Amino acid sequence: MCASWSRPIPGELLSSYVMRQAIAHGSSADRFTRLVLPHSSVWNRDLDVCAGSEFMSALCASSGHPPELLDELTLYRWAEVTRRSEVRTKGVYHWIGCLGLYHRTRRLHGQAFCPDCLGEYGGFLRQWRLSFWTVCPFHRRLLMDACPHCGAVVQPHRQDFDLRLCWSCSGDLTSCSPVCAVPTASQGLLFNALVGPSDWLEPCNFRCSGRQLLWGADVLLSAFYGHGRQEEQASDEHSRVEKRRIELRHADMELLDSLLAADARTIGPVAAGYHVTQRCFRQEMPGWLQSLVALLPTGRVNKGFAAGRREIKAVVDAQRSRAPGWQELRADLLFKMIGRRA
Repeated sequence: MCASWSRPIPGELLSSYVMRQAIAHGSSADRFTRLVLPHSSVWNRDLDVCAGSEFMSALCASSGHPPELLDELTLYRWAEVTRRSEVRTKGVYHWIGCLGLYHRTRRLHGQAFCPDCLGEYGGFLRQWRLSFWTVCPFHRRLLMDACPHCGAVVQPHRQDFDLRLCWSCSGDLTSCSPVCAVPTASQGLLFNALVGPSDWLEPCNFRCSGRQLLWGADVLLSAFYGHGRQEEQASDEHSRVEKRRIELRHADMELLDSLLAADARTIGPVAAGYHVTQRCFRQEMPGWLQSLVALLPTGRVNKGFAAGRREIKAVVDAQRSRAPGWQELRADLLFKMIGRRA
């Protein structure tokens, strides 16, 4: 089987490469991967991030390609760059589009694509899985994250004939009207930080490494999701950038452009427009973002709350038992919590 395996497309995703080989061998993606590694199922997880050493070794043996070549098709190294703690996240990786896997079904729009590039190469590229990569820099068009004909989530592993066709309606994914757009500055900046995590950059005139930039940019957007964009968040159930649709992600990158281009004079008005203050930043953040947040208004601080756990527990117990005067006790505690006197 080694002789019939073609070489990957430059910049191709591992899952895309495996699916193209399955189609070339006249097999479904699931049946083909079971031939590569018997008694296993790889499509119930994010194959591009966590393929596993056993599957990668079997893939090298079947294809005849060196491990270095196949490792370059995965997103594992990028996921390691954006990871912040030793505890591995389940299903969501920072700055990598979330697929929302349920068994072998993808429920979220984490796999985007450029119709022109897909028509030209016939496969899916690694950059299209990045949540900040929203515009094709070659064709200057907004990426797609669903079938333009039926609106189905992109699930190439369920297509047995051609990756350019929708798995649900068999419509041509490359035949759709382009939405012209210009790549954001954040798209290029964050990508450079991803491929060069140790390189030094200067967002907002603060010096930091590429890894720290990715960390801080994620925290910066999270603060605006949680406090400055309540109306939009109410209409969109996914507040993390990795889970959002491509149009919202592109708007997020435009917002990030304005934030990363701000300085001590302009950051205040930008944050005021979204009602964001220092109190909105509750996560741990890198030093450069701490310096930027220090330029924002402090925000309202509630003073005078001196009630301890014993006092709160006493009020709760009085309310549960309906002890005489429990309503007055609760009112006094609530006033104390907001810094007012009864």
